[in-house]
Parts: sequence; structure tokens; C-alpha cells
Amino acid sequence: MTNLIATQYDALEWGYTSREFYPDPFNTADLDVEFVYESGQSWRIPAYWAGGQEWWVRFTPQLSGRYPVSTICSDIENSSLHGLTETLLATPYNSKHPLLCHGPLRVAANHRTLEFSDGTPFFWLGRYLVDGIMQHATDWARWIPQCA
Repeated sequence: MTNLIATQYDALEWGYTSREFYPDPFNTADLDVEFVYESGQSWRIPAYWAGGQEWWVRFTPQLSGRYPVSTICSDIENSSLHGLTETLLATPYNSKHPLLCHGPLRVAANHRTLEFSDGTPFFWLGRYLVDGIMQHATDWARWIPQCA
């Protein structure tokens, strides 16, 4: 059964409510949420205390598909935070937005530039040049050497 639905590359945020009261939640309770992808790759994300008896977590699925989700609380006796399970369904990202359709940014292999996770170069300055001062295709020959 799928309880959570997200879109690939979009952050999803949701919360858990503790039935237990912790007078000092920063020092008496930790909550992690584990996501396991179909391939077995997993992410363990710390939830944050949101006030009162609320803990929230944010997750951005990098791959589309199903992720079994489980909670791990330092207070294993707290059944409202520990051992909860659900499934997150991440649907494929299907927009043409130039900043989102290639995945998140990372440092390129040359350690000088950025690229998207699919290997597409991130050249935001180039985007501004295309939208702004560059009027002709021949302007590339003049601007690219100056930007490199």
C-alpha cells in the first residue's frame, strides 16, 4: 500500500506525532527515517523536531519508483515514532524546466564546474547570455573563451 506520493527531484515533507512527551527533545529523542530503493540503495535521513510532539522529515527522491519507508527512534519503546512503515511512490519528473529536468547539481569530474546528475553541463551564466546580451549565434565564439 502506498501512503506517500512524490515526484522525482521534488522535496516531500511530512511529520510524525509522538504520543510521548519529551521535556528536552534535542537530548532525549532522535528520529531517523530510512528509505530503501528497489535496487537496495538506502538513505537514512534524520527527522527534525518541529516543536511540541512533532518530528518532520524532508526527502527528495532521486529515482522514480517505490521506496519502503521505516522510522527508527532512539526511544524504541515509543511506538508512535519507532518502527512505523509506509511506502513512498516517486513518479518520474516529466517537465521541461531547464533547472529540474536533468536532476540535481553536482561537482563535475574536473572539480572546476558544475553539472547535473545526468552529466549535462550547468552553465547558468551561459543561460543569461542566451537570454540577454547574446543576439547572434556568432557571439558564442567571442564569449565562451572569456567565461572558461
